[in-house]
Amino acid sequence: MKVGIIHTVGSPCRCAEAAALGLEALGHEALLADSEEIESRAYDFARDCDWVIDHTDTFKGRGLFRAFVRQVLESAGARIVGSNAAACFLADNKIAAKSRLASFGFPVPPGIVITRKKQEIPSWLRPPLILKPAFEHMSRGLRIARTLPEAEAAADEILELHRQPVLLEKYISGRELAVSVIHGPDGLRALPLLEWVTGDGKEGILSESFKLTEPPPNRRDAVPADFPPGKTVEIGIWPWPPFELWSCRTTPASTSGFPKPDNLSFSKRMLPPASNPRRLSPSRPAGRGWITPGSLRLCFPQPRKDCGKILPSRRGKSISICRRGA
Repeated sequence: MKVGIIHTVGSPCRCAEAAALGLEALGHEALLADSEEIESRAYDFARDCDWVIDHTDTFKGRGLFRAFVRQVLESAGARIVGSNAAACFLADNKIAAKSRLASFGFPVPPGIVITRKKQEIPSWLRPPLILKPAFEHMSRGLRIARTLPEAEAAADEILELHRQPVLLEKYISGRELAVSVIHGPDGLRALPLLEWVTGDGKEGILSESFKLTEPPPNRRDAVPADFPPGKTVEIGIWPWPPFELWSCRTTPASTSGFPKPDNLSFSKRMLPPASNPRRLSPSRPAGRGWITPGSLRLCFPQPRKDCGKILPSRRGKSISICRRGA
C-alpha cells in the first residue's frame, strides 16, 4: 500500500519521519512531500496514494494555517487518515477549543484571552500563570510567569512576536498525561496512557527548548503512565466526549493535567499528535509514543464488506483496506 505523508520540511517534531518508519515496518511504501507544495501536489497524492497522512506543523510559517493543507487535500479527493479539516482547525485554536469544552461542562484551567498590549490582568487570576499563543504548536511562545508584571511583559512579547491572541491561564502543577484516542469500527478506544517527564524537578511543562533537545539514548522523557488499572481505564475514557464533540475520527490526542487523583483538566488538544522518532521507533512497544506500527495499524479504517483486500505486514499480521474508489 502506498501512503502519502504531507509534512513541514525541517519541522523539529519529525512526525513524518517517525510515521514513515512505522509504515516501512508494516511493509508499506511511504511517499513524503512538503506541505508548502500542497497546491501543486494535492491531486497527485489523491490519485496515486491509497491513504494520505497530514502531519503539517506550520504552513507559510504559521500554525494557524496548517488545517488549510488538509482542506486542500479534502477538496482534491484524497483519502485522509484522521479527522477532517474543520475538526483540526477547531482543535488548533486553543481559545475556541477551550470555550467549546467549557460550554459543555468540561473542566479547564481558569484564564483570560489577551488581544492587545498592556491589557490589564484581573486580580482574581493569581500567579503562577502560563501563557500560550492561540494558534502555535511545539510549545512555541510558551511562557510561565510567577508575578503579574512578568505575565504582562510576557504577553506583550508574545503579541509582538506571533501577532495573535494570547491564552493566559492559571498554571496547574502536576503530572502531564497524553491520552490518544482512536475512532474505530467498534467506537472509541484509548491507546496506552503516556506520561511526559521533564526530568528537571521543576514545572512539569514541555517547553520549546525541551522539545528541540535531541534526547540521549538513556533519557526517558515519555514513559507509560503508572496508575492502578481502574484509574487507567477512567483516564482513558475521560476524553472521549470532547473528541466526539469535535467530530474527530482518528489519532487525536489530548494532554491533561493531573494534579491529584480526582482532579483532571484539559490543558491542550492536538490534531494530529506531535511526536519524536527517538520515542517512536518501530521497535518500541505500544505506549512509548504516538506513532508505532501498532498505532498506525489502528489508524487505517476497516474496509466495506464488498471491497477489501488483505495486505501482509512484516510482523505476521495483516491489514484490511478499501480499494481506491470505493
